[in-house]
Amino acid sequence: MDDLRTQTDEQTARARELRRVAIRAERKLWFQFRQGNKLELKIRRQHPFGPYYLDFYCAAALLALEIDGSSHDFREEYDAKRDAYLLSKGVVTLRFSPGVADEGIAEFVAWFRGECIRRSTELSFTNMSKSENED
Repeated sequence: MDDLRTQTDEQTARARELRRVAIRAERKLWFQFRQGNKLELKIRRQHPFGPYYLDFYCAAALLALEIDGSSHDFREEYDAKRDAYLLSKGVVTLRFSPGVADEGIAEFVAWFRGECIRRSTELSFTNMSKSENED
């Protein structure tokens, strides 16, 4: 279910619940992502993707940002399985501690947006090259 049009009602309800109980770092980052977002690249929050929910996700860049709070303690195997699944679908996962929302949050958000732009450009170029080779 990596497409919003195929989300089930249960997934939508679960995503809403995850947004409601988000940790402070996620709320602060979301506020920053929404501020002054003039880019065409949309960043989604608690986005359902297959059996998982991504803290932040940019579909154009196939890039997920995970804020690993205490709920990720002792879950290395689960996180590795999750990351492998996402990577098999072309999604790269970037993991950070909640501390990124404390100092230098504006710089972090600018960096992540830059990564989204860079990766979406790379993906567009790769897809263009593939279609040219198919002709």
